[in-house]
Amino acid sequence: MEMVGRMFTVNVISDKSVQLVVKKIIRKKPVLISFSVYGYVKSNFDKLKLLKNEKIKITFNIAANLYKSRYYNDLNCEKVERVAEAPKYGNETVKDTGNPDLFNSKDSFIEGIENFIIDEETGEVLL
Repeated sequence: MEMVGRMFTVNVISDKSVQLVVKKIIRKKPVLISFSVYGYVKSNFDKLKLLKNEKIKITFNIAANLYKSRYYNDLNCEKVERVAEAPKYGNETVKDTGNPDLFNSKDSFIEGIENFIIDEETGEVLL
């Protein structure tokens, strides 16, 4: 299967494995989806040096595992590609600082929201 979304964060599990979290808009609401990245895919993923909010295309498979009489689904990456760079804010590319308040703008034109960025391709407001 394939999916296109925005990179949200990467959680390091070990030297050989990471958890990639992608933000996707589904039914007009942002949804976070977690993928496992390991093996040769992880070495290729590390070479990409992705930034937060970069648009990526993920090829993955779904596998169900039985644990304590319940089934859980794993989404395992087979390939990760950069589709578009992170949207620009002013003259700088937005970088993941680990802080949810990435965009501190005093001249916000969206009332009630101070921290935002707009994707120029889709018009999506990235909070």
